[in-house]
Amino acid sequence: MWKKIIKSLIPDMFFSFVRKRIIIAKQRKVVPLLSTLVEDCDSGKLEKPAVKALKTFSDDKIIIWQYWAQGFDNVPPMVRICMESVDRWASPDYCIIRLNDNNLGDYIEFPNWLKERVHDKIISLAHFSDILRCMLLSTYGGLWLDACTLLTGKLPDMLVKYDFFAYQRDPSEPHKKYWESTFAYYWGWDKNFRVNMLAGILYARRGNKILSDIVAMFFDYWQKNDKMPDYFFFQILFDLYIQRHKELNCLVYNDSVPHMLRQVINGGYPYMSVKEILNTTTVHSLNYKNPKAASRLCALLSDIS
Repeated sequence: MWKKIIKSLIPDMFFSFVRKRIIIAKQRKVVPLLSTLVEDCDSGKLEKPAVKALKTFSDDKIIIWQYWAQGFDNVPPMVRICMESVDRWASPDYCIIRLNDNNLGDYIEFPNWLKERVHDKIISLAHFSDILRCMLLSTYGGLWLDACTLLTGKLPDMLVKYDFFAYQRDPSEPHKKYWESTFAYYWGWDKNFRVNMLAGILYARRGNKILSDIVAMFFDYWQKNDKMPDYFFFQILFDLYIQRHKELNCLVYNDSVPHMLRQVINGGYPYMSVKEILNTTTVHSLNYKNPKAASRLCALLSDIS
């Protein structure tokens, strides 16, 4: 409530400036801790966990990994739509594996301390999911798609072209102010802004150094700490790591692109029509938490079909 009152009393431009400074200051507080973690990883001070794969897969198909903790039988409508789109557009070219808390142990072995910390809610479900995707991709390889990833066509080749792929912040994005106004904690182009990667769509080949190192850093952090340093822990850690290892990164593909359809659903994207968005990308990062989102999506897609 108080945020709305304050915002109503000061000009939008000044409010945005102050908000950005506060967000960057908050990120800056965790940078020394996470920078030390990266330095320790680079210097060989961290133990590299031996993550054990419990399944064997042939190399003729890339695995798509998806996770919904409670299982996929009773998911929100938006998740159901997204699942069906992955089935439609990724089969049979990809091997789709859907994980839940009951079958995780069939694919990967977790240390007891990690299971205990998740059970005790020291590590939240969202942050466990970050650890899980890095463990799976570094161990098996494949493409991680968040459960709210919608496909409207075949997966583009560039997703699996490199040893590692993630949509990332593009300095040439023409509508920076617009994106910053939609969710200032995620969007930013300031040189000190550390959240610059979409974690919901990730690809890596088996043994990828980036994600193997991030698993080691996650493990080291959570064995020594009981509190999350920042909600965007994964993204900030990735940013600090990749600045030191730019040669390991893929080319930058604008992370605003898979978010455009989400903006249409949430109320409008002023720079492209739905048809233009679908002609631009077949991969869309959506959100299930808006109860009207699924019906809006169905209406949008039916209007252009």
